[in-house]
Amino acid sequence: MANADQQSTPRLRAIDYRDGLMIALLALRPLRRKNFVEITIDQHLVKRNGSWTIKFESDETKTHDRFERVWPEILIDKLEHYIDVHRPVLMGFRGRWQKPINGELWISSNGSPLTQVAFYQQITNRTKAAFGRPINPHLFRNAAASTMAMEDPSHVRIGASVLTHRSFQTTEQHYIQAQMAQAHQSFTSFMVKKRQEIKKPRSNKGAG
Repeated sequence: MANADQQSTPRLRAIDYRDGLMIALLALRPLRRKNFVEITIDQHLVKRNGSWTIKFESDETKTHDRFERVWPEILIDKLEHYIDVHRPVLMGFRGRWQKPINGELWISSNGSPLTQVAFYQQITNRTKAAFGRPINPHLFRNAAASTMAMEDPSHVRIGASVLTHRSFQTTEQHYIQAQMAQAHQSFTSFMVKKRQEIKKPRSNKGAG
């Protein structure tokens, strides 16, 4: 988003800003791909007293549980800038396969609602360019669960609610993986330290 203004055309600026906003939202609200793409203004994204809320009814979610989360406060001004400036630019294009827009938040570069396939491709391409390896949208969910398990294991069960898992079992898998990763890291650090101690030359106490 910060680099969008460096692009040479409104279209490229809008695409950069949109993709940056999607990645930032995924990091803070790792929704499932279907719901993420389906976010529709005034239906799934509603403004109340200066803040925005993302909500889906039970028949719209994989677990059939109602979903409602506050849009991250740190991204409110970014969202509103996208809606006011960049989204209208994307809506103005008419591609060959252009489809009607019914309030969808995410708009493609050809003036249509962004599809799940295009969303997946944009996220993986952007993350590969930035980090050297692609990170697909689902890995954001895995990362969120693992991070909670590693950084705050006493509250790891919160992960089931954050990620809308029907039971703790799915979240528990990430907790176990995080424990294994920490154990491996600790073992590796221990072995490196021991090797360094072995290689360190012993001082000659009788010298001098």
